[in-house]
Amino acid sequence: MVGKSIEHARIEVIEEYEASELKKHKKKYFQIKEAELMETQRLEENRARKSDEVDRRNSQMRLTKGIMQATEKKVIARLFAKNFLSKFKRDTMRTMIDLGALRRPVDLSTGATFVPQLYNQIQFDMQQYHDH
Repeated sequence: MVGKSIEHARIEVIEEYEASELKKHKKKYFQIKEAELMETQRLEENRARKSDEVDRRNSQMRLTKGIMQATEKKVIARLFAKNFLSKFKRDTMRTMIDLGALRRPVDLSTGATFVPQLYNQIQFDMQQYHDH
């Protein structure tokens, strides 16, 4: 019976030892697993940051390219309009001056008042001369 009790006590001691060793292994395994998980998360965050940076730079380049293209289009449109309108403006000004629409006030009063009176006076004088 003593042998059996010693054997039974030995088995209990071995089971307790195995349980403590299993507990130690589980603890160590969970620590390693937790460390690997943290490392994986760190690497994933790092990759996400790099990916976001690349996306941000790409969108910044697209925006800059769009602005440059819009600026070039504006410059081209401005030059075209300026060249076209400079001829148009010059020709329009010349035409309006030739038509008499753009006169100085002195020229306008001379043309509107003095010249018709002069023509009437000349016509009257010629009529008198012709009558004599």
